[in-house]
Amino acid sequence: SFVKLPTNPVLTEYDLLALPLSLAELEYFRDPTNFWVNPDNTSEWLVAFVASAYDDFYVPVSKVFVFATSDPNLAADFRYSHVLWQDTLDLSNELEHPDFFKLGDDYYLKVSTMLSGQDYWVYGNYTKNGDDKTIF
Repeated sequence: SFVKLPTNPVLTEYDLLALPLSLAELEYFRDPTNFWVNPDNTSEWLVAFVASAYDDFYVPVSKVFVFATSDPNLAADFRYSHVLWQDTLDLSNELEHPDFFKLGDDYYLKVSTMLSGQDYWVYGNYTKNGDDKTIF
């Protein structure tokens, strides 16, 4: 059986205060992905969570938020990194069970909607943006 570590949870609502102001009010913050190595900094690990954020007109938008840590034990020092993906199709304001992984040369993101349980897939590659930051 699993034993809860005294360091749990490793990411709390206080860590969310570091989010940009427009993203600070989140709902349904849940379900971490597996960790993967940051393509911009191989000494960092990334992990993603789904949540609904209120961007414009008080309408929630589901997003996949990425946090980074340099802790090799993956247990501390988490900070907000970026949004990996956002739901522009209005699938649901309650996403869950994100999964992000590489298969061949492509990366895949899978999310489910909470109400229907339907899975949705997005695939692509990492590229450099204008700030020389790697994005999906």
